[in-house]
Amino acid sequence: MKPILVVVGLLAALAGLAGLAYLGLSPAPQPKTTPQPPAPEPGPASGEEVPASKGLRPYRTLATLCEDLRDALADEGAQLEAEAWRVSGLLASDARRVLTSVAPEERSPKVRGLLVLAAGVHLPDDPALHAFLDDRFAVVRQAAVLAMGVRPGSVDANSPLFLNRVRVVLGRNPSAGTRALLVAHRIGEQDPAVLTALAAVLGS
Repeated sequence: MKPILVVVGLLAALAGLAGLAYLGLSPAPQPKTTPQPPAPEPGPASGEEVPASKGLRPYRTLATLCEDLRDALADEGAQLEAEAWRVSGLLASDARRVLTSVAPEERSPKVRGLLVLAAGVHLPDDPALHAFLDDRFAVVRQAAVLAMGVRPGSVDANSPLFLNRVRVVLGRNPSAGTRALLVAHRIGEQDPAVLTALAAVLGS
């Protein structure tokens, strides 16, 4: 009986070894994978670069508008008249700030005069504009006077010129206070260009 038991034991051991060898050689089971969702399309909020719009508004500040006037004034071939009235339209909402802060700090009398004219047409009866009647430069005083008499309309051959390049349409009837101020200023004014502007605005 012992030989039989030994043989049976050997066979059992061999079977066990064979089972272990099979388990060791078989590939390990792979974990189940779940499908990944598709990548989102690039949009305005994604990190992808989005082409710039073709209709970007140009960057404008009071400083850049002043530089536009300065550049047009320095260029004899530039359309200063068109540029002056373009700037005037753009700074309409900031006219008081121009008259109280920007224009007084401008060193060039001609540029200051252009600023006074461009902004003053929006506040013709305002003390901020009237203060420039006391400017020491005649070109600035002339601009202030003309701004008080500007009316919307098309220019004609009789419209006065400012700086010999900007035609100004007059015809607005100044308020009683503004008219009285202009009449009083005419008494002490000596510059011919300013006196001509006063006569045109006052209609006499």
